[in-house]
Amino acid sequence: MSEDIQIVGRIQTDSIDRDKQEAARVAQYVAPELAPIAVAHPDVRQDVGNVQVDFGYSHWGATKHEPLCRLSWRMPGNFGAEINIKLHEFRAAPAGYVNDLLKHLGPMYRNAQKLRVKKQNATDAIHRALEAQHG
Repeated sequence: MSEDIQIVGRIQTDSIDRDKQEAARVAQYVAPELAPIAVAHPDVRQDVGNVQVDFGYSHWGATKHEPLCRLSWRMPGNFGAEINIKLHEFRAAPAGYVNDLLKHLGPMYRNAQKLRVKKQNATDAIHRALEAQHG
C-alpha cells in the first residue's frame, strides 16, 4: 500500500499539540547534527541553524496516519535534501536513528555529486558534437 506525506506546516513551539511538541524536540535534537553540512539558502527557512523544520503526517490506507517531522536543508553545491522522521521510529532509538542517518548521508551526497558530474560531462559532449556539426 502506498504512503502519502502531508506537510501541515511550520512547527509552532507554543502549540499545545503533543505531536507537534515532540516533533519540535526531535528537530532540536537532530538539526544541530546537520550543521556541518547545511548551508544557508534563500529557499530554506532557518528554523534551527540552516535547517527548515515542518510538521506533517504520513498517510496510508483510509484511516492510518503517523506524525512526522520534516527537516529540509541545502548542502554545498546547491544540493537540496530533506528527511521525514516518523516520530514513533525516532522515539524507539533516538541515538541509533541519528547515527544511521548521518552514516547514510555521506555516501548519498557523494553519489549525487558523481551523477551530477556524469550528467554534466554528457551534456558537454553533446554540445561539442553540435558545435562540430554546425561550427
